[in-house]
Amino acid sequence: MFRVSKGLISFRSFFISGIVFIAYVGLVLTGSAIYHLPLFFGQSDTQQFASLLSNIKTNSKRVLILFANNAEQRFGGGFIGTVGIIENGEGQMQVEDIRSVYYYDWINNEAVYPVIDISSEIGPGNFTGKGFLRNSGLYMNWPDSAKLALEAMEVNTGQEFDTVLQITPDVLIDILRVTGPIYLDQYGLEVSADNFRTVVQLEVESGQDKAEGDDPKTILGVLSNAIITRILDLNISTISQLAQNIVTSQIASKQLVGYSTNPKINQAFQNLNMTGELEPGFDNYLAVSELTYAANKSAYYLGQEIKQQIRIDQTGQVTVDLLIEREHTSDRAGLYTDPVHGFDTWLISDNINYSEIAIPRGSKLVASSISPDEITSHREAERDIYQFKLDTKVLSTSKAKFRYILPTKLDLTKDFDFEFLLQRSVGQKSSQYTIQIFPPDKFSLEGLVTNADDPAYFSQPDRSVVYTTDLDTDQLLGFKFGLN
Repeated sequence: MFRVSKGLISFRSFFISGIVFIAYVGLVLTGSAIYHLPLFFGQSDTQQFASLLSNIKTNSKRVLILFANNAEQRFGGGFIGTVGIIENGEGQMQVEDIRSVYYYDWINNEAVYPVIDISSEIGPGNFTGKGFLRNSGLYMNWPDSAKLALEAMEVNTGQEFDTVLQITPDVLIDILRVTGPIYLDQYGLEVSADNFRTVVQLEVESGQDKAEGDDPKTILGVLSNAIITRILDLNISTISQLAQNIVTSQIASKQLVGYSTNPKINQAFQNLNMTGELEPGFDNYLAVSELTYAANKSAYYLGQEIKQQIRIDQTGQVTVDLLIEREHTSDRAGLYTDPVHGFDTWLISDNINYSEIAIPRGSKLVASSISPDEITSHREAERDIYQFKLDTKVLSTSKAKFRYILPTKLDLTKDFDFEFLLQRSVGQKSSQYTIQIFPPDKFSLEGLVTNADDPAYFSQPDRSVVYTTDLDTDQLLGFKFGLN
């Protein structure tokens, strides 16, 4: 079995706090063997998950755990405020304390910190060129952010890391919905799925640990131990359903992602579709992401709607009109006094934001509601990325419009399929998405290539095809147009 460290929390309770291997935790706690995994998953998931666990245990030297707060969103999934380390040696795994990211970012003294070379095209303002672990979530293509995090951690600690796992608070909130509220005597606080973001974040920012000079993330360890105790009281059926929900929904929504420099481990991550990569294999493609660079936790309160109108002309050229609309659903809230610096500030305030769109490589941007001087571009994973500022004040809305032409033309001498891949960005909330396709003259919708049973597809009198969905996961949309 595993050796328990003398750190803040044990290996098992750490995994509950991270929920990275929640099914395996359940097995360890109940004394079950790996072949009992079908209690938690379908057979294919069993094989893939067992392969991942086996590969990490056998091949990983040291694992970096990133807790990314998606209420303070980053292109790479959320602000990395908390960090954990798992060491693997001689068949035993040991976890270090859960620590604030600033512990590692300052461990070598900022004055002599070696700056990691980050492209000047990535990251706005004071994020550019900063090689700190806390600023490593700069890339929409998450493996690039993961590599930057591993490099920063190795520079900070002088230790070698080969695997990184990242989770968001959504995972922990899912757990709390099953366990119910948990009262923490040490803090005099009741933590539930409904109040987790405000109660825990306020305690971290302004609570007793920070005031006394202790690590403000200590509450996460205390909460972890309380959660593991509560889970032990659940029946096996509830635990199995909890595990299945976490692995299926949280991986699919990219709240739980992983990457490894070890090819075997990374292949296991890829088999579970949890690497957070920008998919390079589609001519018609879109992903939208944002980076909240104010410290307040406003991103969670942004509702987002994405609309695309796609027009195919008689030459087969495809023009896309993209509209991004955001609504800030909260007023300023959570006023507190920082116990270290003494100033008053809000836990939730205006969303100060840089946004990015990822579109097919070689697309031509021909119009925008954003001034061209305020748009920068770069490339990630064979995708063209455009970055722009899009702030949203409390209880207000913001919009950005773009028009671009896709790099390839369709062959209109025969029937054609039009497929479109939508990717949800790592750590993000679900967005509402609407696509409207205007086919060329003499063509009309004949059928569906994908999502064939989805009744949300419909054709309008002008022959356009409309589809609306909540972007909970990546979606491949497919339409078959016939020549009349």
